[in-house]
Amino acid sequence: MSHWNDLRNALISILSDRPSQPEARPFISICYRLARAYLLTKQQRRLLPKTDLSIDDLAYDCVAELFARDDDDRYHALHTYFAEIALDETGDAELLEATRRLVFSAVNDSLFRHYREMDPLLARLIRNLKRAARGRPGITIVRKHNRNWIVFEEPTRSLPVMPPEFLEAHLAPHVLDDLNAASVLAAATDVLRHQTLYQSAVPLVELAQVVRSIILRARHTDQPQGQPLVHLDEFEKLIRESIEQVRTLLRSQYVQREKVDGKTFDAYLQALHDQMYSYSAQTQGTRLSLYQALANHLNGLTRAEYGRTHRSILEYLSRRTRRHLAARLRGEHIFG
Repeated sequence: MSHWNDLRNALISILSDRPSQPEARPFISICYRLARAYLLTKQQRRLLPKTDLSIDDLAYDCVAELFARDDDDRYHALHTYFAEIALDETGDAELLEATRRLVFSAVNDSLFRHYREMDPLLARLIRNLKRAARGRPGITIVRKHNRNWIVFEEPTRSLPVMPPEFLEAHLAPHVLDDLNAASVLAAATDVLRHQTLYQSAVPLVELAQVVRSIILRARHTDQPQGQPLVHLDEFEKLIRESIEQVRTLLRSQYVQREKVDGKTFDAYLQALHDQMYSYSAQTQGTRLSLYQALANHLNGLTRAEYGRTHRSILEYLSRRTRRHLAARLRGEHIFG
């Protein structure tokens, strides 16, 4: 994460009252680099519509609206978004993930506005998903941060949004098998309600883009109908690689500093493997909570002991592992 060490300071500067242009420039630069990397990924996957703009110009264009000032000379979009995040209590990895989410959403929304006429498939998916959601019991559409969200279950605590790479991997078998909007929503409901690490909600445009990505990738690779785009053995391999990277990065930090013993740390990683694997859309077994997965490796573990001793560490390790897994699903490699 060496490229992003100054993210926290850049955020503090741009969120100050009436920041000067030099104070705002570091965070603008970070957002531009994130947008450019995201656009390059889309281009490599052949998911970026043709345009006369260069990737550099397009990246600046996509994030421009984030930096519109209000009457008080503040960056309104940034203040609204980061108001829900306690900067002094949020770790570096989580802060970077929140910034990535903001930038990726801005890129996706901008591309949709710019290429609506050039991308009738995406426009049709958005229209059909919105219509199906309005007629489905238990699902609501809400407006938040100037975006439409499909809410499958009201949140009981603050949670991140499931990365689109995860959602795509889980939904691919269902979407390829049945492309009607009601079936997509039923599959998304099943995925998002039966997990506890992410919100049971997703931006409407993002869900449509996930479905569009599945369709276009299947067409490009001549994937047979009903077959997963990420096969089960490949998905488990990516999980194992992500867990091993977290082991390499964090085991000494926890074990040598005696936060946990080596046996317990290894049990944490075994539990993460079992829990993440159980959530693959291609497995038919019971989906495990983190507590259930860890209880399989620590005999006699009670919920009270889990909450008191293990939960905070295991949830942090889970976030780190999922971050690496999401990068692998995007075809990236990250450090730290």
